[in-house]
Amino acid sequence: MSRLASAHFAKLTTLVLFGACGDSGTNPTDNGGTTQVATQLVVETEPSGAEAGEPFAVQPVVEVRDANGIRVATDNATVVTAAMDLGGGTIGGTLTTIAVSGVATFTDLRITGGTGGDRILRFTAPGLTPATSDTFALSCGPSGIVSWWPAEGNASDVVGPNDGTLNGGATYAAGLVGQAFSFDGDVGEFGSDATGLSRVQQLTIEAWVNHESLSPQIQGYVTIGGASEASLRYDGVNGSGQLHFFMRIDGSLRHVRANNVLQAGVFHHVAGTYNGSVMRLFL
Repeated sequence: MSRLASAHFAKLTTLVLFGACGDSGTNPTDNGGTTQVATQLVVETEPSGAEAGEPFAVQPVVEVRDANGIRVATDNATVVTAAMDLGGGTIGGTLTTIAVSGVATFTDLRITGGTGGDRILRFTAPGLTPATSDTFALSCGPSGIVSWWPAEGNASDVVGPNDGTLNGGATYAAGLVGQAFSFDGDVGEFGSDATGLSRVQQLTIEAWVNHESLSPQIQGYVTIGGASEASLRYDGVNGSGQLHFFMRIDGSLRHVRANNVLQAGVFHHVAGTYNGSVMRLFL
């Protein structure tokens, strides 16, 4: 069981275009005395800068066009919905947007779950020819990362299979970037079966943490194996503002501690590492 406390890690399936209620999907406009009829969708701005769990750096923009490839500038009602055409994962963010002057602009699309690699988005609409994006790459963070929980309103692991659950009244709150898990320091916790983390002999655990207060108790950030394998935590029992990392190495628990380094009301990026020979703490 891995538990993550007060931490925030820092980063479509199918786009569907619908006509508004009572709208056939065609939009007449004054175009030199001719009537425009919407026939197709075209990706005007390609999505890029995709990092798992984070909004794309460049969001897609889709245009409603006629048979001559001219944007239907009078279209202010068509609803465009986004989805995946190629690649795994789950689309998140605001999946639908309404065209303004024939332009549908997305603002916060993101992909969670799956693995890094190529993705393609698809844009469709009843009665219109669909459009697909160019192939773009989804990054899942540094190489070798096993699990990553951004806490963006859910307990999903955006890199591996270790989705978790919030227990004991744990919830979400504003983080350093986006959202974070929020715990009461008592019974609230995040839990995951954490496949692939048991009995590892090289390890890095990291989190962004912010304590409302530094009480005289132990509060784990990430704990592996019910504290029998490894843990990165705040230890207010054995030191003041103490950051503590321990790990089972060759059958024995080894510890690294740093006193007077944590402060209440401040975001800290904390990490505990073991490279096979040396244990280290970073703040």
